[in-house]
Amino acid sequence: MIHLYALTAEPVALGGLRGVGGAAVRLVDCGSLCAVVSEHEQAPPALTGHALAHAAVVAAVARTVPTLPVRFGSRHGDEQTLRGRIGQRQGQLSAQLRRLGRHVEFAVRAAPEPEAQPSQARAGTGSGRAYLQRRLGQQQAARCAAEAARHRLRTRTAALGGLSVLTSERDGPRGPETAYLVEAEHAERFRALAAEAVAGDPCLLLAGPWPPYTFAAQPADGA
Repeated sequence: MIHLYALTAEPVALGGLRGVGGAAVRLVDCGSLCAVVSEHEQAPPALTGHALAHAAVVAAVARTVPTLPVRFGSRHGDEQTLRGRIGQRQGQLSAQLRRLGRHVEFAVRAAPEPEAQPSQARAGTGSGRAYLQRRLGQQQAARCAAEAARHRLRTRTAALGGLSVLTSERDGPRGPETAYLVEAEHAERFRALAAEAVAGDPCLLLAGPWPPYTFAAQPADGA
């Protein structure tokens, strides 16, 4: 089983790099692209340690050459299958690599402001109608809190668009997030500006930089 980490346009010295499960990381020649892979008897399960090892390999390669990152979970039965699938998308993947390879990704995450939790009625008390009304009220409150967090995020980070090539809004596990695609040479300047933008708001969190996973998963036009 071939586990795929990233694609590059040129060979890279891996220097004994180890990846998921401690497996040796190597290159597979895929024509105009090189695939960074490790080989496993079975597909690595989606464990936190495996995801972190995957990310560490991608980051190490990206520090050396322009890199198109691949999210954890891309696996192929053998090298021939891998080459075939990459070959089918050679032009698109090469274009993505040229577009993203010298960029990094930052994210600003917003969590809803903490609110006092309403006391829960003991099991078996109250009517079914009262329970449904209570649940609807909780859902409405959660939607309002998420919308307020989204508005705060957009307001506080409005100036960051000028230093980013693309942005992508999404709903994260803890609230709304905005991802920013930034040229690597401007990463420190962006980090300083973003840190200033979120300063003083404990519900806003700046994260990154890391390889541009979010934008690698999008079409080349950024739609």
